[in-house]
Amino acid sequence: HHHTTTTSCKPVDGSGSSGAPPMVQTARRRLQLTRGSHHHRSSIVGGQLPEHRRHTRPVVLPETLLRRAQHPHVQPIYDANIQMDDRTLRNLKDTERDLIVTGLERQSEVLLQHRAAVVQWMRDVLEGAEEEVFPLSVLILDNYLTIQNIMPSDIKDIASACMLMASKLKGVKPINGSFFTDNSFSWSQIMSFELVILRTLKFQIALPTAFDFADKVFCRVPNLRVLRTHFTRALYDMQLNAKDAGSRPSVQASIALTRAAHELAAPPALLEQLRTALAEYLGKSLAKAAKVSKPTKPAAKTPTSTRAKSS
Repeated sequence: HHHTTTTSCKPVDGSGSSGAPPMVQTARRRLQLTRGSHHHRSSIVGGQLPEHRRHTRPVVLPETLLRRAQHPHVQPIYDANIQMDDRTLRNLKDTERDLIVTGLERQSEVLLQHRAAVVQWMRDVLEGAEEEVFPLSVLILDNYLTIQNIMPSDIKDIASACMLMASKLKGVKPINGSFFTDNSFSWSQIMSFELVILRTLKFQIALPTAFDFADKVFCRVPNLRVLRTHFTRALYDMQLNAKDAGSRPSVQASIALTRAAHELAAPPALLEQLRTALAEYLGKSLAKAAKVSKPTKPAAKTPTSTRAKSS
């Protein structure tokens, strides 16, 4: 039994003398008419959703993508669960004790001038990369030069391989090899040096840098974060000198923080916070770090182009 609804269409003035029968529609008939008209308006193809169920995705403009050139990387957020945990700081100190003491004593052809020139070239190339890539690439280079004797003609190939490996470890988007080679040497040659370096260092390239120790200090003493920009510049300058770059990462962090405070002309209150932080977290003395805080000039004049060709 179906419920029947009767609808009579009569003139408003009551003069229904035309003799036309009243219009009668059932509920089912009205539903069929509605479905028929909807199907006629928009026929649904197999696998296609009706119009009222379609969800259009928002259009993402290219300039809003983080991996585009406008936003090559973002600054990581301090995670208190990791940065404030004393175990991570202890692990960093234990790891840096096992680092190779770098030096060029094994080198018979490569001089300090060669190293300074190629490190400056690496700095120019990595100018737009994440800030931790450059010191790690220099550390990998110095570790390799400490173990393996090379020819000066190969130092730029080796430096390129070090930058590539450091970028893979620290970069959000690893650098493209063609960016810094400029077709001056083959890409397969860089990859072969990459394998040689990994085997020589026994794949021990995920090493702590001064940024790892500085981040622990910045997280525990937020007021010192104003030194970060000057700290980065001071740390980069230290990599040009083989003696400064051969220091332990915690020592580099202490010296770079001290130089940053002097460049910024930090007030006495901030210097006191820095002194306490260095002593408590890094086990270093501000006075001792200040003795070596004067930057050392590089030993050689360096290239000016980020895509300088191999000599």
